[in-house]
Amino acid sequence: MFKKILILVSIVTAPFMLHAGDYLSLEKKIGQMLMVGFHGTSAPKSSQICKDIKKYNVGSVILFDYNPVNKNEPKNIATKKQLAKLTKELQACSADGKLLIAVDQEGGKVQRLKSKYGFYGKFPKASDVIKMDQSQISSTYKKM
Repeated sequence: MFKKILILVSIVTAPFMLHAGDYLSLEKKIGQMLMVGFHGTSAPKSSQICKDIKKYNVGSVILFDYNPVNKNEPKNIATKKQLAKLTKELQACSADGKLLIAVDQEGGKVQRLKSKYGFYGKFPKASDVIKMDQSQISSTYKKM
């Protein structure tokens, strides 16, 4: 799973890195290749994640709903409205406002965008999606 995420992040960030070579230092280029997770349902300018995004030029973050440290509190996702606010706050932390924000939403058993948070609900697993035609796939993911 880690290899899949690493490959995906590399593919997604590669085009940005081609243009970044002209004006970014080595440290900032490395920061752009990082995807980090964090605890918190908000990201004000004073938050550690916001400070880290700025300081290390972090290129992407990944969001989860389940908090293994405190099972009674959400990790990043609590409601649809809260998630929209969080993504705006995270983008504001980025120097260029182009932070890649990912959600660990694999479908099947791994559902971070749950109906109890105001989202569509249960999305199919990837092995079922590949059996769908293009219109079914579009319809399914528009609901996300």
